[in-house]
Amino acid sequence: MKLITKVFVFFVAFEIGSAWTQTLSQEADNSVAGVALESIFSPRLAPAQKTMGLLQRSFLDLVESSEKALQIALVVDGTDSMAADIEAVRKSLRNMVADLRRYKGEQVTFALVVFRDSGSPSGEASLLLKQFTNDATSLEQAFQRIKPETGAPYFPELADLGVHEALNKLNWSEEEDVTRWLMLFADAPPYDADFVDPEPDTGARRRYDTDLLVSLARRKQVQISCILCTSRKEEQAVYEQVLDRTRAFMSALATGTEGLMLDLSYPDIRAALVDAATKERVEHARIGQITREDVEQARQDAEQQKMVTARTGRLRVAVLPHLPFAKMSFDPDEAAVQIAAELRQKFKLIPKVEVTSPVDIDRAWRRLRSANVPEGERLATLAARLRVDYVVWGSYREALDIVRIQSALYSPSDGALLVEAKTLTQAGFPETVLAGNLVTQLVQDAATQKLAPKLVAAVNLMPGGPMSNQQLAVPVSNSVPARSDLLAGLEALEQALAYPSDSNEGSDLVSRAAASLTKASESDIRNPFAHMLLANCLFNQAQRAAAQGDSDQTKSAMQRFTEALKRAYRERDRAQHDFIKTEIEADYNLLVKKDYEAAIRLYQQLATVEADSKLHVALRARWMLAGIRSGDWNVPEGLIDAKEARAHLVEILAHWPDSSEAQFIKRSLRWSEEKGRNEFEHMPQENSAILTTL
Repeated sequence: MKLITKVFVFFVAFEIGSAWTQTLSQEADNSVAGVALESIFSPRLAPAQKTMGLLQRSFLDLVESSEKALQIALVVDGTDSMAADIEAVRKSLRNMVADLRRYKGEQVTFALVVFRDSGSPSGEASLLLKQFTNDATSLEQAFQRIKPETGAPYFPELADLGVHEALNKLNWSEEEDVTRWLMLFADAPPYDADFVDPEPDTGARRRYDTDLLVSLARRKQVQISCILCTSRKEEQAVYEQVLDRTRAFMSALATGTEGLMLDLSYPDIRAALVDAATKERVEHARIGQITREDVEQARQDAEQQKMVTARTGRLRVAVLPHLPFAKMSFDPDEAAVQIAAELRQKFKLIPKVEVTSPVDIDRAWRRLRSANVPEGERLATLAARLRVDYVVWGSYREALDIVRIQSALYSPSDGALLVEAKTLTQAGFPETVLAGNLVTQLVQDAATQKLAPKLVAAVNLMPGGPMSNQQLAVPVSNSVPARSDLLAGLEALEQALAYPSDSNEGSDLVSRAAASLTKASESDIRNPFAHMLLANCLFNQAQRAAAQGDSDQTKSAMQRFTEALKRAYRERDRAQHDFIKTEIEADYNLLVKKDYEAAIRLYQQLATVEADSKLHVALRARWMLAGIRSGDWNVPEGLIDAKEARAHLVEILAHWPDSSEAQFIKRSLRWSEEKGRNEFEHMPQENSAILTTL
C-alpha cells in the first residue's frame, strides 16, 4: 500500500517551492526513463539489443518497420512516485522528437494522456494533448501541465484506464499508410481484477481487463510499447512486491499488440542506457538512401573502366607475425610482430594489394587453435578463413648478436611455400631496410620463377616494376632507436582501428600506440610519418575523453594533437612517400589552417585512382571527403553536398566492404542485408564538436 503520509510530504514540498523544484530537477537528471528516450530512437546512441533485454527487435527496428506516417500517444503515470521520471521525460522530448524526425520528417505526431489514481485531486485521467500534433513545443507545454499528485491510497494505479482513454478517445488515423503507437510509462500495475477495496468510497478498482485492452488495440491497429520505470526510494519495498504484476501487465500489452517492453527495473539495462548517455549528441546530415544495386553498379563501373579498385586483379595478403605457431603472439612490443608490421607497410605500397588487419588474423588464429586443426593444414585453413590470395610468414631469430630473418610467400590453397627470402644483420645494427629488402627479394624471385603471378602483375604497376626496390626499400625510420618504437606504435594503432572507438580494447591499444609513438617522434624528430601517426592517436584519445565527459583531458589531447600535426607539416618534405606528404598537407589544411577548399583538392587528388594508386590511401581520402561533404569537421554549410557525400560512401561500400570505415557506415545508416538498403538516411557529424575545443 502507498502510505497516506505521501499526501503530507507532497504538499510540504510544494510549499517550499524552488528548493523542491531544484531537488526534482536533480532527481530527473538521474532518471533512466529520460535517458532511454534520449537514445532508443538514435542509431548512434541506442545500446545493443541484447544489453537491453530485446532479443529479437529493438525500438529502431520498430520505427524502421513502420509506415510513412507515425502517430505516438504517450500515456504517463502522473502520480508522485513518477515525478522525477515525468520531469526527465519532459527534458528528453526535444531529442526524442529530433531522432524520430530523422526517420519520418514532419509525419510523426504526438498526443499525451496522463492517468493517476482514484484519489487524485485532478481526476483519474486527463487528455492533455488530445489532437495528434507534430509541434514539439505543444507537446512539451502539455508535459509541463502534468502536476504529479498523490497515488494514495494504494500503490497500484489506473494504468488500465489511461490505456483505454488513449485508445478510445484520441483521434487515431484510419489511413493504411499510418502506423499507430501507444507508449506507456509507469512504475505500478493496475488493480487486480478481483481486488476488493476494504476502504469505502475510494473508488480503487480495476476498470478494464488486459485482454479487452489488447483486443481494442488490435482492432484499432495500435502497437503498445511499455517502459517499466523505477520508483522513489520511499516506495521501493512495495514497488518490488508488485514488480512481477507490473511486468506481467506490460508484457501482455506489448506481446499482444506486437510492441516492445523496456524493463528499467533491471540494473544491467539501466547501466547500458546510462553508458549510452555518456556519448555526446551530434548533428546529422541527410545523405539519402543507398541500395545494394548502387553498390553493385559502382563495382561494375570499376570493372568496365579497369580501375585499380576493381575486384578483378586485386589481391589480399595476410602477413603473420614471424613466430612459430606454438608461440604466436600479436604483442606490438615483440620484434617478430614489428617485422610483420613493417612488411605490411611494404605490401600496402603495391597497387591492387589489400593487407589483412592483424586483429582479423589474430581472431582467425584463435579459432584455428581452438579447432585443433592438424599442423600441416593450418596455413591453408587460415588462408581460407581470411579469404586471402597469399600468406606471408617466417621466422625471427636473435642469437650471438646476430639477427636472422626469414620470410616466405605461401600458397593459400595448400599452404605450400612458393618463394622465400632471408637476411641477417648484427643485433643493434640498423634493421631499417630489412623489410624492404625481404619484399623486394620475394617479388623478384616470384617473377623469375614465374610464381605468384597476381602479385607480380600488381608490382609491375609500380614505377620500375618488380626489379626496382626504390619504393619498397624506403624505411619507416632511419633512426635505430626510433624504429622499434615507431613500429610498436604503428602495430598497436592498426590493431586499435579494428575495434569500435568507444571500446576498452581500442582505447588501451591507442594509449599504447601513443606512448610508443611519442618516444619515436622524440628520437626521430624530423620524421613526419611518426608525427602524423602520433597525431592520429591523440585525436582518438581526445574523442574517447570527450565521450566520457572529461573536458580537461579532451582539451589537453587536442592541443597535443595540433602540435603533432604541425610538426608533421613542418617536416612534410622529408616524408618517405609522396602520398604521405599529401595526406599531411590535406589534414593540416582541414584541421589547423581551416583552408577547406585546399583540403578538398588534396583529398580528391589522393582519392583519384591511377594505375599505381595505393588502395589504403584512396580509402582514407574517400572517407575524409565523405565526412567533409556530410558537414563534419566544422566545415562551412556551403561545402555540404549530400550527393557527393553519398557517392563517396557508395565507393567505400563497393570497394572496401570489409574495412572499419564500411562497418561504421553500415552501423550509422542501419544497413539491412535482408532489404539491401539503409534504413536510416543521416550520417552523424562525429568530429565537429571536438574541434571546438581547439
